[in-house]
Amino acid sequence: MNVRTCPAPKAPDNGTVNIATAFEVNQTIEYSCNAGYVLQGSNIGICRENGTWGEVPTCIGDLTCDFESSTNPTCSYTRVNGTFQREYRDDDVTGYVLAGNGTIRSLPKALAGNEELCMSVDIKNTSDGELVAKARNGTVTKAIWPFSASATWKTEKFILKKVNSTDTEVQLELEASGSVKLDNITTLNSSECYGIATPCEKRNLANGTIFPEQDLYSEAQEVSYSCRNGFTLGGEQTGTCNAEGSWSTTPVCTPIIAQEVGNASLSVAESLCGNKLANVYDVTHYKLLRDYLRPMIPDEFIYVRTGMTYKNGQLYSTTGQAMPLPTEVWYPDYPNLDPSFTTVIFVVALNPEEIYQGIFNDSPSSEYNGAICESEL
Repeated sequence: MNVRTCPAPKAPDNGTVNIATAFEVNQTIEYSCNAGYVLQGSNIGICRENGTWGEVPTCIGDLTCDFESSTNPTCSYTRVNGTFQREYRDDDVTGYVLAGNGTIRSLPKALAGNEELCMSVDIKNTSDGELVAKARNGTVTKAIWPFSASATWKTEKFILKKVNSTDTEVQLELEASGSVKLDNITTLNSSECYGIATPCEKRNLANGTIFPEQDLYSEAQEVSYSCRNGFTLGGEQTGTCNAEGSWSTTPVCTPIIAQEVGNASLSVAESLCGNKLANVYDVTHYKLLRDYLRPMIPDEFIYVRTGMTYKNGQLYSTTGQAMPLPTEVWYPDYPNLDPSFTTVIFVVALNPEEIYQGIFNDSPSSEYNGAICESEL
């Protein structure tokens, strides 16, 4: 009589299976997971009539990390870099914690729909530093929450969000600057995160700087804005991070166009624009610039430098390319054939019907109201 058997059972990834003494029909085996992982599926396998053990369960990383009972130094987290290690507590609570600095990262956690994970972490500092919680989708990391460590243990709650709207899973990444102690990295009921403030994300200020510059800002944190030379700040000089993760102000650095009459020499104009004086590309662009400059007129006219040059009867762009602009763009009776008149100026009249406006060439040593910058076009 033939006795039906099953092959040797396979252990799940990050888990084990006890090896049965015989692999006959109805023989049972038991699966288990390594520390820091939880079992999904049945922990029992049965040798079936068809010679299989049935579906092998899976072991997934548990986002609830009990460092006190786990022998795994980082529970279900992988140490990406730094010095994180398991350390025995030496103060009010016995047991183990995760201590050090650098980055640790959990295994992927499945998400359904627009689900977000409400989480918490206990933190204490052993040297000055900050802990930043980040969301990762396997390729891209996005900072989502900053924590400042304290001299005593405190519990911080946060929401683990998707990196992209299409993500079906997310990883938690914790990055510590300075040395910190971590404990009880835990997934909570979503209701426990209601009402917590959302950090403000780092914003970029074109042609300016924000101080302090960091990836995330806490509720009520204030920043200051400044613009580089040649630009002026539009709006408030400071901004505050609101509770819902938005900023109280929207700063803009706009180019300084109109200077005091007689002040904008060629060197001043180049400095204002960071050596990126503008071109006039065609009639449509000419009209746009004309309308842009008109509100800035200090008196009846405004004269601003461009980056174009006029040499040997030909107009050239800032990159040295010939520019065949039509007559209607030029000031009446221009261009001037004087070979020393190589700088190209743009004059705009307060009266839109004024015929004496447009571009004209002049000596580089002449001074005008200001400059028009390429970065603003």
